[in-house]
Amino acid sequence: MDGQGAVIMQDKAFVYQHTRDSTLLYSIIREQAFSKMSDIEQESVYWINFLRSNPRTFRTNFLKPFLAQFPEMQSAAARSLDKELAEATSMSILLPATNLEKAAMLQARYLVESNQFTHTGPKGKPFKSRMEDVGVKECAGENLFEGKADPLVSLMLLLIDQGVTGYGHRRALLNEAFNMIGVSAVVEDNGAMIMVQVFSCR
Repeated sequence: MDGQGAVIMQDKAFVYQHTRDSTLLYSIIREQAFSKMSDIEQESVYWINFLRSNPRTFRTNFLKPFLAQFPEMQSAAARSLDKELAEATSMSILLPATNLEKAAMLQARYLVESNQFTHTGPKGKPFKSRMEDVGVKECAGENLFEGKADPLVSLMLLLIDQGVTGYGHRRALLNEAFNMIGVSAVVEDNGAMIMVQVFSCR
């Protein structure tokens, strides 16, 4: 929550090769909350979990091609991410949770309706209070994203965290204490996406 950061990228598709990790996918599709997610939200959960399960493979197969195709994203932040993933080991996956999905959905709707981009909710309610409303009293985090409606590209930008002091979005995505997730995405008429990711522990 140290600031959102902003980047300007080429308006083109990220091209990559990938065969779905069926074992990973099976681990998350069994959760009731996953079945109620939109395609974009499901894709986001898949990619976040692929990253956490295979950080070094993610670096080789996705981060490096991304930086090659979008050289404007090469920066000190990108280099720090490259180093971090090269040294990372597998983390626990994040299982979709109904209460976190609700929290993410409510905040995403609020951001769109209020035309704001903030972790504060309706009537000035802070993040901590919003989490308490869904039964989470400790061990929680939240990422906000606005940009291209592409789950893998959005993940890449949150990981690189260009312009964000302390890489707060990256820290949430790679936090080994987290094991639950909720994701809500709203695609606006202009094609831009507002996404809210909420994390917690059991």
